[in-house]
Formats: sequence, structure tokens, C-alpha cells
Amino acid sequence: MASDRPPVDLQGVKDRLLTRFSCGLIAELEKPNVQLCIDILNAKCRRDGLKIPHDVIEFIAQTANGSVRDLEGVVNSLMAYSIVYNSNLDMKLAERVIKRAVKVDNHPLTIDDILEKVCNHYGVSQQNVFSKSRKRDYVQVRQISMYLAQKHTKMPASRIGQLIGGRDHSTVIHSCNTIEKRLKVDKAFMAELSSIENSFKLKE
Repeated sequence: MASDRPPVDLQGVKDRLLTRFSCGLIAELEKPNVQLCIDILNAKCRRDGLKIPHDVIEFIAQTANGSVRDLEGVVNSLMAYSIVYNSNLDMKLAERVIKRAVKVDNHPLTIDDILEKVCNHYGVSQQNVFSKSRKRDYVQVRQISMYLAQKHTKMPASRIGQLIGGRDHSTVIHSCNTIEKRLKVDKAFMAELSSIENSFKLKE
């Protein structure tokens, strides 16, 4: 059984059913990450015979990653708009559809905001982050910045990479995967990132 809330918050359900639900295993399905969204979209394209450019798929995955239903909705809207307006499935059309389908933050974080907070937290300059240096401290800040940019902005990986030292999208995806894996096993690191993210909220 699936629900968008735990058993104790369900309204209009008999108590004896709620008791049974609560005795079972309750597992939260987390929001899909960007790579999973890309994989879902690619699978949908193969299944339905759709030909959507990779940059458009990446853009949708970055901006409409709330749930699989959000992804389905954007793709369906994209296909409908392309037919109605006789338009190509390109970034221009995708941006138009996203504006209508996804809630836009009135105070969005920028790459500069994220870089400033992360660099200040670790005592590293942005110049060092942008450099080609493979020094561990610089690489860590670079990867964290890319991960937080992917999480808190609606920019595609290719754009994030360009703005953080002129890297390509594969570097951004690798960085995000690296950070996600570390977050699963390093509680201290998780606390560090939470502290940085809390500073974003203070800015808002």
C-alpha cells in the first residue's frame, strides 16, 4: 500500500485499519535524485518511442524532480505543446513548459550564493575551486558546490559545470554521486552539509 503520509496522519480511515497499517513495515520513498530522474526519462523515451534531446532530458530531470509523476506530467505537456505549436522538442520549448508545470521559487539561490557559503565554510577561495588543482580540499569544495547547486537550483549539469571552473556535465554528475554516497555513511559530513544548507535559509 502506498500513501503520501504516514498511517497516523490518514483521515477518514477506521482505527482498526490504522492499527494494522502501523504494525507493518513503513518505508519512506525519498525524492529521486537527478541521475535517477534521467534514467526514468530515458526509459520512458525507449518505451514510448520518444526522441527527446539529451540536454532537454537533463533539464527536465534537474527542474521537475519532485516525483515520477512530475516527470511524466512534464514529458506529456512537452509532447502536447510540440504538437499544438508544431515546435521542435528543444530547450526553448522545455523552458516554456517547465514555467507552467513547476513552481518557481521567488528567491532562488544562485551558483554564486552557494559557492560563497561553501567556500567560507571550508576556508577555501573560489579561485582555488575554479582551478585545475586536484588538491583534496579544493576537490571536496568543488564537489560539494556542484552537489548543492544540483540540489538547490534548476540549472542543468552542463551549466553548473560551466559556472564552476568550466567543467563538463559528466564531472558534475560524478561529483553529485560521490557526495551522495558519502552522505549515506558519514554522519559528521551530513551534519556539515546541513549546516551549510541552513545558511541558505537564513539568506532567504
